[in-house]
Amino acid sequence: MLHTTFRQLEVFVAVVDAGSFVAGADRLGITQPAVSNHIRSLEAQVGCVVLERRRGTSCVLTEEGRNLYDRALQLLDNAEKLASELPRGLRRQSRTQLKVWTQLPIMMQWLRPVVVEFMRGNPDVELGVELGSFETVVQQIRDREVDIAYFLGHGETAEFASEVVHTEPHGIFAPADHPSVLEFQKNPEALRDLPLILPKRNSHFFRVIDKCLMQAGIDRYSVACEVRDAPIIRELILSGHVGSMFHYVVEDDVKSGKLVQLVELPAMEFRQVYQPRATCARVAGHFAAEAREAFARSARARRDRAEPPMSSLIARPVG
Repeated sequence: MLHTTFRQLEVFVAVVDAGSFVAGADRLGITQPAVSNHIRSLEAQVGCVVLERRRGTSCVLTEEGRNLYDRALQLLDNAEKLASELPRGLRRQSRTQLKVWTQLPIMMQWLRPVVVEFMRGNPDVELGVELGSFETVVQQIRDREVDIAYFLGHGETAEFASEVVHTEPHGIFAPADHPSVLEFQKNPEALRDLPLILPKRNSHFFRVIDKCLMQAGIDRYSVACEVRDAPIIRELILSGHVGSMFHYVVEDDVKSGKLVQLVELPAMEFRQVYQPRATCARVAGHFAAEAREAFARSARARRDRAEPPMSSLIARPVG
């Protein structure tokens, strides 16, 4: 079964009608690389080349491309007629679209109330929120298919420009009755030989944690388990392992004496990519402002808590 999307056909027709990839991109309000990706995906689906690329000249339809173009016009025309024939209440009204991507921990702890309040105050906006790993959204950001993105990081990324909008403390935690806790107090380098609970190898988040560990002086370590879900990591630590975790996740466990922090790691950065399309620049600004305020409230609440900052058994970097 052919899984070509209407969006791919729409981009294909726009390129043919406009005469080039660049002109097609301008007509659709997306980037030329995004157009190229859609055409490549379309050609992969149909199994043949539909446009001959000629440097410095307009693209030319192949014979297969001409047949596909005629069919695409029919399909898009039929789809438009179908939409016009639907009952008025079922028609999709013209609304401003805003596309936001983030990672699950950021959504659940910080952005969830932002989404609710934003939708309450912007009923005419069609908000698309996507959750996933850093790797899944890189190309979407490059192709400007996402207006705002939030991700965990530590320092600039090579993939695209971003800015820090929040920082959150995290560290390495272990059960209070872990047999090596007292040894760490005497010999911080013992941590290098202890297997850690860390994110999946070769992932962006693993590289972020590795950079934080290196900055804390932990330049050598082994991995006991690769997992990225915070509740699972917490359970693994409580069951007798050692792992990296945000303070807010295990704060109650530390207060109750179940867990202790072995090492304070450099604060994790929450970075924002802000590249709204012209059609949604105003509402994107509103969403970004509400997100910043949510992050600021979290930081103020952390500062205002009566308890002192979470202390570490190891007060200095390892090594």
